[in-house]
Amino acid sequence: MKTIILSLIIVLMGIFGCKHIFGQDGSYNKLWNEVKKAQAKDQPKSVISICDKILDKAQKENNRGQMLKAYFCRAEYNTRITPDSTYSNMANLEKMAAEEKDPIAK
Repeated sequence: MKTIILSLIIVLMGIFGCKHIFGQDGSYNKLWNEVKKAQAKDQPKSVISICDKILDKAQKENNRGQMLKAYFCRAEYNTRITPDSTYSNMANLEKMAAEEKDPIAK
């Protein structure tokens, strides 16, 4: 089961890859541009920090697309820094799904 979830995360990371910017308002666009700059400078901790800001903003606005994109981008860079973090990333994703009240968003 864990390998299936891990495989799913890897696939979703590929689909929502951090370098793709699509359908955002200006404030998200600005934050994603900051992510892009941090990626270009190879600053993974900065990428994680900015993704946390995006994730917080998206959670407050209930913007699920931005939440997923920020989460997977954050998870990708977190795994680059700490390879063992994949399992904690999976646990956090499962927790987010369990807390989701909308059955369609699960």
